[in-house]
Amino acid sequence: MTPDTTPEAVYLIRKHGGYYRPNSRGYTTSAIVAGRYTQEQAERETHPNGPDGPRDGMTYIHENDVQGDEGWDAYRAQSIRIAELEAENAILRTEKHADAEAIGALLSALTEIRDWRKSCHDHDKDMGHDPREFDVEDLKMVEFRASAAIKGVTNV
Repeated sequence: MTPDTTPEAVYLIRKHGGYYRPNSRGYTTSAIVAGRYTQEQAERETHPNGPDGPRDGMTYIHENDVQGDEGWDAYRAQSIRIAELEAENAILRTEKHADAEAIGALLSALTEIRDWRKSCHDHDKDMGHDPREFDVEDLKMVEFRASAAIKGVTNV
């Protein structure tokens, strides 16, 4: 029997107070070290003589039903905390990705503003105007609107 790492492998096989190790290779008193089996594997192993035959003191138990093992209780608490941290990490990674997208949009908008400014200056030069007389207030409004667009504000 090979070790099963599927989500369904949540059963421990017991025989006379000990747990089967992974691959049914020996015994341990630690639920942490014990092998994990699917329910089908556990039933097949604990009923070697068929469903009604002698069971040779063998049973199986779901890992959530293990009791009276302080190490196991601490292990389960740590497993739950790890799952919580992994979920939080996934959320932070998603937010980081969203921030990266916003930064990309900002850089794109700033590039467009720079190109727009250059085209305005070039146009002013072509028309015989002094580019230094460019209306700074118009530029500030364009930059403000670009910033608002990046933040998702649409009513400016």
